[in-house]
Amino acid sequence: MKRKIIYSLIFCTFLFLVISKFSFAANTTQMQNDTNEMSNRVDNTMETVGNKMENGAAMVGNGLVNTGEAIKNTTENTAKAVTNETAINPNNAGNTFLGLTPRAWMWIIVIVIIVIIISLIVRYSQDHDEEHHKD
Repeated sequence: MKRKIIYSLIFCTFLFLVISKFSFAANTTQMQNDTNEMSNRVDNTMETVGNKMENGAAMVGNGLVNTGEAIKNTTENTAKAVTNETAINPNNAGNTFLGLTPRAWMWIIVIVIIVIIISLIVRYSQDHDEEHHKD
């Protein structure tokens, strides 16, 4: 009888080990499958993020190119308009503030400076003359 109990215990232990081995193997396989699925999801997510970033960068690049083209076209159109205005009305070629040429403004400034210098000289001579007469 003792032998039957020992054989029964050995058989139960063996059966337990076999069942647990298959159970752990099944769990290991499931864990591997879950890990692979999670890895695939992360990979897909990263690929999607990369594609979105690439598309966003391409959109920014296209926007900059379009802006550059618009500035270039505006500059060319302005240059053409100035050239056409100069060709149509040559007197406007050098106009600046209040319709005067830079040469006219230069002469106005020179004349104003000369008048100021002369008035300072006259004022100094009058003050200097008064000091000599008081003594």
